[in-house]
Amino acid sequence: RIDPLPKGHKHLEKFAQFPETGTLKWFAKDWHMIIPDSQNPGTVLFIDMRFTEMVTEEKKYPVFVWRLQSDPDDLQHLDFSPVSFRDQAPPKETIRFLWQRITGKATNWMEAPWPWQPQPTKP
Repeated sequence: RIDPLPKGHKHLEKFAQFPETGTLKWFAKDWHMIIPDSQNPGTVLFIDMRFTEMVTEEKKYPVFVWRLQSDPDDLQHLDFSPVSFRDQAPPKETIRFLWQRITGKATNWMEAPWPWQPQPTKP
């Protein structure tokens, strides 16, 4: 199964002048996606998509994520910080679910939504 995901690169344009943005793009080798942070206007999540995600039955979480935020009145400074989802996807649970997938018992592998996608309603 292949999940097409919008790359969202247009959301990165307002951060293009900052050297940190270039460094993140270099680090991700241009295999990244940009998600607007719905909780914080003017903020995006920069997600390196080269690595697999941590998966639980309820959600899947990217491994390398940075939050980019700038003040529209201050175009000289960029606040960027790593974002961790480890508290929401403990490594032991991820490995347990991975083992279920390897043994063919995780039929809903990769069905879980990303944190920025709406949670599906259960019947």
